[in-house]
Amino acid sequence: MAGPSGAASSGSSRRFRPRTTDRIGPPTDRACSGERCAVPSRADGPDAEWFLWALPVSSHRMRTLEPERGRRTMPEEPIQVLDTAIVSLASEAPVLRAFGAESQVLLSGEQTGGRYAMLLETTPPGMGPPPHKHDGEDEWFYPLEGEVEFLVAGEWKRVPVGSAVFLPRGCVHTFRNAGDTPLRQLIHVSPAGFEVFFARCAEVFAAAGDGPPEMERIGAIAAEHGIEFV
Repeated sequence: MAGPSGAASSGSSRRFRPRTTDRIGPPTDRACSGERCAVPSRADGPDAEWFLWALPVSSHRMRTLEPERGRRTMPEEPIQVLDTAIVSLASEAPVLRAFGAESQVLLSGEQTGGRYAMLLETTPPGMGPPPHKHDGEDEWFYPLEGEVEFLVAGEWKRVPVGSAVFLPRGCVHTFRNAGDTPLRQLIHVSPAGFEVFFARCAEVFAAAGDGPPEMERIGAIAAEHGIEFV
């Protein structure tokens, strides 16, 4: 995200046999054969289990697969499998305004079966969200235009355009537009849900008009989505 393997060997060179194919990849990859893929679970070690992932089919619908139930099989929830590609145009995405920024949801959890969301965010000079952390999702950024600094582990770091920043869940962070032109970034979250949080906050900011938003309401929405301002 690789060749055939038998039983796990000793030491650090352990490999595992997928249940549905004779070809495997690294733990973040899929091993495909025919019309199915075997995907490794997050668990590693000789007892690791594999669950099935269906390849796309021609019908335009969404199906749910139950993962194989094993002692260390993950995830435990049904897997939402999309059967069609998605093309999302920024020109058609509504603009959400909150925390001094404008965001467009290019991919939502509703579109991706809850696995992933992507936003295109524009931040004015000097602006950025308050420091916060996500309990339920990982987040990563790809700056497109402008100058941005990220605060991670108590230190500000300038990140050039074309770079990437990965922020695992639980990591306190923020960013700010450090230039004098608008900052544009792609923001990715997995699993989805952050886009719903931002949309709900945008409603609170819109209701406030030119005045300050109701921060108690913002805090309550954040708590419902596992986001904590620090």
